[in-house]
Amino acid sequence: MNYLISVRFHDRKKELRLRPYLQNLLAERRCSLTLAEIEGRHFFWFQFPPGREEEIRKKVGWAVARYICDQIEPDLINWMIRRYDPFRSHEEVGRIRREVFRQLKSSAWEYKKSVYADRREKLAEQVEWYLRENCRLAVDGYVRFRMKGHFRVLASCVKEAVASYRLDQEYKEFIRLLRQFVQLQVPKVPLIHVVHQADGGFRLLLADGRTLPQKELNEWGYEGWETPFSNEDYILGALLTAVPERVVVHTEQRHENVIRTLLQIFKGRIMLCDGCSRCKPAVKWGEDA
Repeated sequence: MNYLISVRFHDRKKELRLRPYLQNLLAERRCSLTLAEIEGRHFFWFQFPPGREEEIRKKVGWAVARYICDQIEPDLINWMIRRYDPFRSHEEVGRIRREVFRQLKSSAWEYKKSVYADRREKLAEQVEWYLRENCRLAVDGYVRFRMKGHFRVLASCVKEAVASYRLDQEYKEFIRLLRQFVQLQVPKVPLIHVVHQADGGFRLLLADGRTLPQKELNEWGYEGWETPFSNEDYILGALLTAVPERVVVHTEQRHENVIRTLLQIFKGRIMLCDGCSRCKPAVKWGEDA
């Protein structure tokens, strides 16, 4: 019994990497492996004793699946990233590619009504089924014509990763511009306490414990400052209007997005309180006299 595996001669180093994948898996199986180059293709021809077809098919399936995921997928993902977002640098493409692989590792893969946690396992099963009816496998042709569903998933992951990276870059630019704005403004108040309340709202207090007066916020044009703030837009708008010289944040939820955003925008003039009466939900602080 024999199988003939081939791949198009395009990148000699990359195509020759298929050889160790096959050798490593077949070395202990008493199989002979022969390598040849004919008319622009690399051929891997190996023979094995009768009665071991199922075992060998599984091993060949795993070898080809690993080769596809390790050697072909990265180049294809890079090409997809360039197609969806052509103006990214080499470093940025690398970051997006890492996010794509993270998504691939967390994805579920289906083949013949079975679900696989690892795409290599699914591809190995797919190649094994192909070899049940075929003794010849052209890897590049198989990838192009028999893995369209697999690459639709790849394309979806790439689109999501590109969109996520764009949002992250826009957020960073947003933070940079706001930080620059704060640095260029003259502080209107020396100190503001940002008190994060148990219900998720916020209160802005002056140094003497009074709620930040509405008259200091007329330029922002928001009414209803007597009630606690309820979202990031409100708290940011108020602080950007007051432009305090120093900001002290009192919160037990330091990893919330709004807190992290404040720490970035007011970097150099903001600090987190280590614990005081303002941080305790039970204490009613900041009521106007």
